[in-house]
Amino acid sequence: MMSEVTEWLGLHQAHEGSVHKLNSSYVNADGRPVAEFLAAAFDELISSELLALGRPDPRGHQRVCVTHTGQARYVELCNPADRTGILSDEHGKHRQPHGRDEDSR
Repeated sequence: MMSEVTEWLGLHQAHEGSVHKLNSSYVNADGRPVAEFLAAAFDELISSELLALGRPDPRGHQRVCVTHTGQARYVELCNPADRTGILSDEHGKHRQPHGRDEDSR
């Protein structure tokens, strides 16, 4: 199981379109292999269907793409306050997810 930071990093790099798979290796936009921990993260994210591989181009590169489920998870990881059940309105006042303000409890 990977950490949320590693999960976010893998989803972020795929979201940016900077990762491809060539044969059994993952490479960045410069064609250099990614770090081992990221390659393992990409494999895990693909197996859990948060990422997918595109069709190979003529050189054999497959783009690593974010799925709809992966996009939802990426947004969740980017907005940690939403995961705690406390949301902020546009004025910075905290409110409960069901619309009740903190003051009205």
